[in-house]
Amino acid sequence: MESISRFKIKDNLIPISHGYFLAKSDPLLWRKLLKRKPEDAEAMYHVALEIEGIAKKNLGRFLWTRNEGYLAAYRKGIKEASDLMQRSLGKGYFQARTEILRIQEETRLTDKRLTLVKKKLILNNRTLIYVFLAVIIAFLILIAFLIYHRSSTTYLENQRYTYMLPYEVIEKKPRVIPKAEIIPITIQVKGTITKQFLVNQLIRRYP
Repeated sequence: MESISRFKIKDNLIPISHGYFLAKSDPLLWRKLLKRKPEDAEAMYHVALEIEGIAKKNLGRFLWTRNEGYLAAYRKGIKEASDLMQRSLGKGYFQARTEILRIQEETRLTDKRLTLVKKKLILNNRTLIYVFLAVIIAFLILIAFLIYHRSSTTYLENQRYTYMLPYEVIEKKPRVIPKAEIIPITIQVKGTITKQFLVNQLIRRYP
């Protein structure tokens, strides 16, 4: 039983150098192997696939968030994976040829997709800018309207003169103000006010 267990453990190990082994079940197997043996073609192949997988995840994050940082990470990862796969093929690992062609085709299709996404993003940004400008213009028009309305109201109020001669109400401004020993008092009228109310106000303020 013990010999079988030892056989299984030994079968799970890959000798790298004298006294140094790597476990086949280690998720970082190929990266560790490439670090130990920088010219190992098979390690290059597998690490290139891992790098491509990470790059594709960054592409997905970009498409979801539109964060340019993810797009830059995708492009860098794809280039690194492609270069490493080319090196693997150059070292004689011919299985890398198929992956190189696949990566090239997928990259071409992805670039087309990204071009459409960029165009759509530009159009959306322009739409937002137009909407923003429209809101600003509408706001300025509203302010101008309110200023004009206030000016018009002030103008009309200033034209609604009521001259108070001693206890007498003249609703419209006469062309000639009657001469009197007492200086007439001018009160600006706002809203509907009766003559009697004006007289009472005059009596209270100027008895």
